[in-house]
Amino acid sequence: MTELIEGLIVQRERRARLMPDLYAPPTHPNTGASEADIAAAEARVGRPLDPTYRQLLRVADGWEEYDGDRNLLGTADIGRSNAWRSAMEMIEIYSSEGAEPLFGWPADLADAFPVCEYYANTAFVVMADGPDHIAGQVRDFSSGSNDVFRNVETWLRHQLAAETDYLDGESFGPHGRAWRQVVTADSPSVPEIVAKLVELRHALRPIEQAWVPAGPDPRPGATPENLDALERDCGLTLSADHRQLLLIADGWTGIGRNEDLLSVAEIRAGTRWRDAVAKASAAARRIEEAGGKPLSVYPEVIPFSVSDEFEAGDWVIGTDSSGRCFPSPTDIEPEQLSTVREHLLHLVDRANEALNIARAGDSERVPR
Repeated sequence: MTELIEGLIVQRERRARLMPDLYAPPTHPNTGASEADIAAAEARVGRPLDPTYRQLLRVADGWEEYDGDRNLLGTADIGRSNAWRSAMEMIEIYSSEGAEPLFGWPADLADAFPVCEYYANTAFVVMADGPDHIAGQVRDFSSGSNDVFRNVETWLRHQLAAETDYLDGESFGPHGRAWRQVVTADSPSVPEIVAKLVELRHALRPIEQAWVPAGPDPRPGATPENLDALERDCGLTLSADHRQLLLIADGWTGIGRNEDLLSVAEIRAGTRWRDAVAKASAAARRIEEAGGKPLSVYPEVIPFSVSDEFEAGDWVIGTDSSGRCFPSPTDIEPEQLSTVREHLLHLVDRANEALNIARAGDSERVPR
């Protein structure tokens, strides 16, 4: 617990240095509570404190404005301060919203023990087991999210990881989080990006299995002769990055979440691509406000990937000989055009973010 609190202090100070116009110098936590302080707080509320929350209090006995206007409650707050009463009021307000009880919330609000307070950014520890919750879990309803964490330590670890990741991005610039360095036009290379995607998928596999479909990861690369024949027979000119990618991975099931890189054989046959374009184009016509256009309005579009991520129709991505990427007709605008390399870097960003969240404790959420 000491390591977590020290880590949060470091990141709060770092945030103020990086963005002084947005963030004031950080506050610091109170010194740890004594056993006598904790015993007095337990006597006031007539019950023992959650063991993990007790560990936090021994390290930091409250922390005013520890995250913006949010306050970590200490022994001096428990059962009597304005911050405590405000937190209890917010718990009561949230519990009364809607016709159905909130999933994972205790039926008796006396078992919702506040640990963090600031209006809609309140969090509490569940103090007793129930049909859809376990004692010790933390419910954090910041911005109405009602996130669930296994315990106070997991909850804080999630916040530290999210803050560190956010500030890494601010330090390293676009796409720098996963690489922990500034990404330039030439570095990392396409082979390095593919290797990073494989690395992240392997790390995610035991934690978030939904991210990793069955099948090879990735398929063996095509030969230069196969690519030459594809270009000659189909009248295509692959961009340098698309060509290099296919030399490494001749198709990749799940290159991104619900996105499949098309193989040389699939590009040549065209069946899967045409079906996906037809579905996406039909979806675009149904969604008038999207103002989308079929991919066919762009010249020399080369099939790149397809996805079934959206219920409205398959997501399709095409490219051209210069490496520009053309996204789905459901949301395409000329200024949104990316490149093959940029798209691959975006896939790394998404996988890295998922891994950070999973490692920080979201994998401990109660199933809904």
